Amino acid sequence: MTEKFVPRVFSGIQPSGGLTLGNYLGAMKRFVDMQEDGGFETEGGSVYAKYRFFSKDALKKHFRMALYGRYSFNKADIHQQEIETMGHNTGFEAGFIATQLLHKVAVSSSLSYERALDNKPNYKFPITESNSAMNFTLSVGKLMLPKVYTSYKQVNVNLMLELLGQRLNENKNWQPDDWPR
Repeated sequence: MTEKFVPRVFSGIQPSGGLTLGNYLGAMKRFVDMQEDGGFETEGGSVYAKYRFFSKDALKKHFRMALYGRYSFNKADIHQQEIETMGHNTGFEAGFIATQLLHKVAVSSSLSYERALDNKPNYKFPITESNSAMNFTLSVGKLMLPKVYTSYKQVNVNLMLELLGQRLNENKNWQPDDWPR
């Protein structure tokens, strides 16, 4: 299967508040204008939810666990073996994530089940490919800036190392994340 570049577009719209003039002029109006001019077409979208069921917070450290889920829809052609509901496949994902923060170093790991469905209206998921997978992540991050916090509104700069992988259930193939190529 050939690879295809799919850009991600972030809106800048704040989910915690109402529509503001800045959100409208900076993001929404531009997206509508690009779509009307033919320069922007959406292929899909998703809904994501997370429920934190455990949190032990202290000064300069915490341990948190959460469950999460995502449903995505996509109308693009199916062109890769890897299952990816954050950009290529219609489907769902459900998982567990745990994070430990000690001073300025965070370690996080997740495990999830992902299932791909047909991309409507015209693209059936190939019966020759595995349509379900187990995903895993292991991330380590170090806060580089700011050196001293003065406000929770400060921008964080982090140095990250992430290991990502996927095991396709039916054919037992492993899909390690090998970026950069």
